[in-house]
Amino acid sequence: MKVSDAFILSEPVDFDDYLDYPTIVPYPCSLSLLRDRISSHFYRRVAAFRDHVKLLLLDAQLYNEPESYIIKIADALVNAVEQFLDGTEIHYLNELIQFR
Repeated sequence: MKVSDAFILSEPVDFDDYLDYPTIVPYPCSLSLLRDRISSHFYRRVAAFRDHVKLLLLDAQLYNEPESYIIKIADALVNAVEQFLDGTEIHYLNELIQFR
C-alpha cells in the first residue's frame, strides 16, 4: 500500500451515493474528521484518538467484503498509526496537525 491509497478514507462517505451506509455503519469515521478533531483539541488522551483511528478499519470491515482493497488500506493505515503513536503524547498530536 502507498500512502496515496489512503485518500479513499480521507473524506466522509457520501450517503447519497451509498444509501445503506448509515444503516450498516453506526459511527462513520474519516481522516478529515480525525484531522478536524485534532485541530479543535477534541482529544484529551492519545487512547481516544487511537480508538477513533480504529473506527476507520471497523467501518471498512462492516461495509465491505472481507478481502476488499479498502479493508487492506484501512488495516495498513491503522497499523501505521499504531506504530507511530507508541509513546506519543497528546500535545504532539496538536503539533502534528499544525505541521501539515
